[in-house]
Amino acid sequence: MSAREALTRIVVVDDEPLAIRGLRVSLGRVPGVELVGTARDGVEGLEVIRREKPDIVLLDILMPRLDGLALAEALAEAEGPAVIFVTAYGQFAVNAFEVAAVDYLMKPVTLPRLRAAIQRAQDRLAADSAQQRAEEMQRVIDGIRGAESRELESAGAGRSLWISDARGRTRVPLTQIDWFEAQRDYVRIHAGSDTFIQRGTLADLEGKLDSSMFQRIHRSAIVNLQAVRALRRRAWSLCAVTLRSGEEAPIGRSYLAELKAKLKQYDITSIRAAD
Repeated sequence: MSAREALTRIVVVDDEPLAIRGLRVSLGRVPGVELVGTARDGVEGLEVIRREKPDIVLLDILMPRLDGLALAEALAEAEGPAVIFVTAYGQFAVNAFEVAAVDYLMKPVTLPRLRAAIQRAQDRLAADSAQQRAEEMQRVIDGIRGAESRELESAGAGRSLWISDARGRTRVPLTQIDWFEAQRDYVRIHAGSDTFIQRGTLADLEGKLDSSMFQRIHRSAIVNLQAVRALRRRAWSLCAVTLRSGEEAPIGRSYLAELKAKLKQYDITSIRAAD
């Protein structure tokens, strides 16, 4: 066996170019490993992993198109590589890793921690079957998703929402959030000039937010009633709310009557004509 063949092959999947660059540099300082591919989202990552067949994948959790959890599930269905999650998530998600041997790295990643995680993954590849790794992976994924749900459930009581994204963990008071917008398997959170992306659905959110403060107004929108400044007529008899940020969110016809009733307490009782 040549020295090249003996190297542990690694793929990095992360939507942050700086994170990929940092891991590339750090991996160059870890003996016995070879970076064989990188990807910027889960869909591209799956293609690279299938092509390169790495031993280990360093995998970000929050990414566009296909997130790290969904990609990890796809990898767990077959004899896939060992996965090391690279995450900006806080303690709520870290707890999920305690249920299994799947490893994780907190951003920013330090070289000693990276070396230890790779060594642990190498040991698991040598000792555990693919079936064992797949079962452990699924327990971790379920634990992280359950933690995400508990974070949302506690948001109403705490009057704030902890948001995890590429920038890290951010506490956003609910009063600062203008509206939630559905984007397939994600929710875009609009808070003034800031926006955040979280995995989930509006249906999940609707039952966990304070209904006296937040109102579903469209199949793709939930608004903070305190952020609404006007109702405006659009083309084809459709309507929208104008928010304090200047943004507009669509109103579905079936939601209009209930929304108008709720907005009476804010002295918004009429619909402005279209510009």
